Amino acid sequence: MNAKDLARMRKRRLILRQTTIFGLLVAVLVVVGAASAAVILGRMDPFVSAPFSSPAAVEEDWGPTPCPPDEASMYPEAALATVNVLNASTAFGAATYLSQALEARGFAIGRVDNAPFEYRGIALIRTGALGINRSYLLLAHAPEGTALTFDGRSDETVDIIIGEEYKMLRSPETVTAKAGTVIPFPAECTPLAELAGVTVPIPGTVPSTSDEPEASETP
Repeated sequence: MNAKDLARMRKRRLILRQTTIFGLLVAVLVVVGAASAAVILGRMDPFVSAPFSSPAAVEEDWGPTPCPPDEASMYPEAALATVNVLNASTAFGAATYLSQALEARGFAIGRVDNAPFEYRGIALIRTGALGINRSYLLLAHAPEGTALTFDGRSDETVDIIIGEEYKMLRSPETVTAKAGTVIPFPAECTPLAELAGVTVPIPGTVPSTSDEPEASETP
């Protein structure tokens, strides 16, 4: 085999090696991209679960569950629901992932932050009288076992607080709540008339409005 043939062989091997390496890189990028999209859409848990702090525990009495205003109350458009996403778990970045998933489903996003307390359950949705219909729409997308409570805030915003047992949003295909359809009346809830004047603050928190700036840290 002469020098020219050896040179051709080396070139072919180099091309084959480069093709293999680039092919593997493309495959990895495709897998990472697909997994990231699944996380954002709420079909998959976040990749990282590392503690960000050790917040103080608070009592598990989170306030009453409000009934819809009446039996003809309807779900609003998701775009009309401004959702504050707070991370009360030890999963680093969970609030950011959930806010992206909710935004992909049409919800308006307000604050994205870490909660200054811990929640040991799945998730907690809190709102005032003006946000009840919006909170029921969010509840329809939230994982089974999410609690809905009333905190007496004066605006229309809704908080969703991520708990230690949080998994992911319900699959979009299983969400039956549609704008303009009647909200099913829960078997156990407190009528709005009985909630007048009720305020249930959580230590270290203040109900927030959608025009507040996002936190600088990564929740």
